[in-house]
Amino acid sequence: MAKKKKIAVPEESRLPIEWTSMGDVDSRYSNNMIIQHTDNEFIISFFEVMPPLIVRDPDMKGKKVDEPSHATASCVARIIVNPDKVKSLIDALQTNYETYKQRVTAGGSKKEGE
Repeated sequence: MAKKKKIAVPEESRLPIEWTSMGDVDSRYSNNMIIQHTDNEFIISFFEVMPPLIVRDPDMKGKKVDEPSHATASCVARIIVNPDKVKSLIDALQTNYETYKQRVTAGGSKKEGE
């Protein structure tokens, strides 16, 4: 497959972006993620990993209960990002994380890494 040439777009001919909120987009909790890439894209999959529910029967007091063999990770969202935008994503995350650290640690409520 032939490589596509990038064409420089003069700054004055770029359209401004108007950011809007889509009310029907669900917010989901994620405590784990997997990042993969191909030659053309980065795939970021967000997961929620919850410990398995263990219900103990009161009549089994003192008896050994089988321990779960694994926890389940449910994919709650996946985004695919153009490689050209990944650097911008990394920079935005870094800037926001630094702001978060300064705000949270300035109040003395948390130490870094907690």
